[in-house]
Amino acid sequence: MAELKLRLKFLFVSLLNTFSVPVLLSTLFDPWRRDEMKVSGAPINVELHAVWMNIISRLIGAVIRATTLLTAGLLLLIAALVGALALLLWLGWPMFVLICLWQVVRHA
Repeated sequence: MAELKLRLKFLFVSLLNTFSVPVLLSTLFDPWRRDEMKVSGAPINVELHAVWMNIISRLIGAVIRATTLLTAGLLLLIAALVGALALLLWLGWPMFVLICLWQVVRHA
């Protein structure tokens, strides 16, 4: 039982590290690949263009990071369900064997 628990914990931690979930959460609204325009002292239309480009870059970054986070969450959910199923099968296996033996003895 302890080994199964340890393996499940390792699976969850490795999935979290594979998708860099803590980093993605902390940088969710950062610009995509640090693609940010900086202008100062430029005409107002250039500054407004830079602001819009920065907003779009942040939105692209947020969408890509959110998609990655959703994928990580889905895989964690699948891993939890498979782990729960494995635990149920592991706990139920002795009962299954006893039922099969009882059926064999009863019909013999």
